[in-house]
Amino acid sequence: MTAWALWFAALIAISLEGAILTMFGADSLSLQVGLVAITYLGLRWDFSSSAWVVLGLLFPLEWAAVGVPGVYSLASVVVFLILRIFARQFENRWNVGKVLVCGAAVGAHQLVSLFAVALITPEERVTEALWATMLGAVLTALVTSMLLGWGFGRIEGVLDPRKESDGLIY
Repeated sequence: MTAWALWFAALIAISLEGAILTMFGADSLSLQVGLVAITYLGLRWDFSSSAWVVLGLLFPLEWAAVGVPGVYSLASVVVFLILRIFARQFENRWNVGKVLVCGAAVGAHQLVSLFAVALITPEERVTEALWATMLGAVLTALVTSMLLGWGFGRIEGVLDPRKESDGLIY
C-alpha cells in the first residue's frame, strides 16, 4: 500500500516542480525531484514494490524531462538498479548518508545520460549541455533530497508504522 502512496506523492512532486518553477519564471531549471524519487525508491529495502513504482514513474518522468526521448528513463532505470546493490547497506530511515548517495546518483544519472546521448546522437551541443549542468544538478539534488526524502519517509511512516522500527515487529 505504501508503494502506491509514494508513487502518488512523487507524481504530485514532479507536477509541482514544473508548476512552481514556471510560476517564478525559472522553467529552464530543475529541482531534480524525479531523480530524488528514483533514489529514494532505489534505497528502499523492498525491491518488488519499488520497481513497480519506478515503472509507473517512467512515463511522467520522461514527459517532464527535456532532451533526447528515452534517455532520461534509461538512465533512471540504470541508476535505480545500481542503487539496489547498496540498498541494504543503509538504515531504513532517510539520513545524511542517503542524501549524499542521492547526489552521487544524480551525477551517475548525468554520466549515463551523457554516454547514451553520445551513442544515439553524437551532437556536441547536447553533450556540452550535460557536462555544463552536471554540478548544478548534483547540488540541487542534495538540497531537494533533504526535504523530499524526509517527506517520503514520513508518508511511509504514517501508512506503515512498522517500517519506522527498522524491521522490529511489535
